[in-house]
Amino acid sequence: MKSLKRLIVVSEFVDEEINSTGLYWNKIIQCLETKKLTIEIISSKSSIERSGFQSSNYKLHRVDPPQINSDNFFFSSFNKVIMALFIFYKVVVKTHKNDLVLSGTNPNILMAFIATFHRFMRFKWLVLVHDIFPENTLPPKILTKTSILYKALKLVFDFSYSRPDHFISICRDMSEIISTKTDAKITYIPNFFYFNHIEVVENHLNSNEYISLAYSGSFGKLQDIDNIFKAICILGKTDKKFFFSGNGTYKNRVKDFCDKNENLGVKFLDDGINNNLIDISIVPLIGGMYGLAVPSKAYFSLGHNKPLLVVGDSNSELHLTIKENNDIGLFTEAGNPKALANLINSISRETLQSMTNKPKLVAQRSYSYEVVAKQYRELINQYL
Repeated sequence: MKSLKRLIVVSEFVDEEINSTGLYWNKIIQCLETKKLTIEIISSKSSIERSGFQSSNYKLHRVDPPQINSDNFFFSSFNKVIMALFIFYKVVVKTHKNDLVLSGTNPNILMAFIATFHRFMRFKWLVLVHDIFPENTLPPKILTKTSILYKALKLVFDFSYSRPDHFISICRDMSEIISTKTDAKITYIPNFFYFNHIEVVENHLNSNEYISLAYSGSFGKLQDIDNIFKAICILGKTDKKFFFSGNGTYKNRVKDFCDKNENLGVKFLDDGINNNLIDISIVPLIGGMYGLAVPSKAYFSLGHNKPLLVVGDSNSELHLTIKENNDIGLFTEAGNPKALANLINSISRETLQSMTNKPKLVAQRSYSYEVVAKQYRELINQYL
């Protein structure tokens, strides 16, 4: 009797509770269940315990490295390296020749470890790319192109990208960047919205005298929140109100801005934002991130039936999405607060009326879990 093909899924997070990366991995693993395949999961002990995966359906390999409880950049980087080493050890011990390994790009250094192992153990290696390191450190000026550290990391990760047999890219501009690093196959499969995860409501025009725009998520360098603040200040008092909620490095800066500029219609909500009460979802990304990442928030917003206000690079994935689908949102280039202010000022009730229920239809057609799950199954079936 022919033995079943083994798929080894490698990710730090495989649960829905901590972040969107864990949610995506959780649902991808579930959609790949088949009688042709046995699935083994290598992940952190805490994430596996939260995942709902049962040992009767999957072979679970938990890692539980010591971690330093600190927000300090050095210690958080150290934690990632230790986590990657523990996961890598499990990969080395559990992976056999001819196995199919599906891993991601987080923790970043894990990819370099697996690439080295792949030189000596000929398994089929597929990589799901959520962001591209170290290039994604340049736009927020964490590193510079001329720094010795960046050059060393670039050398290591260019080698790492040369090793996998197949890449899964979550955006088309990212596929362009990956293609400059490798001759391997690249398949574009977008992020998705899991419709059963939260209630999807009908879009409606609020009866408020104002138009509401909201950002909920991480406040960090990549979101370029200062660009939004400058645009709000340029606008002054208008019929627009802005709501913010989330966490991250710049959370206190955001709260401080909201407290000092309440007269401009800005408010910070500690308990989160009720999607039923907002008109437009703001999806910002700092300039220069073309092909390096895509905010998963956009797909959740479309799933919530909310039009997008995308701030980012021209012809990036979300810009293309807006251009290709009529009336699901608006786009302006990053780093230009005056253009952003003018765009926001142009939004009217008639603008919103023209977008009624269109975001949800696009999400259901192109970014639903069912649609994307089928693409993942078709890809994996190529290796069975």
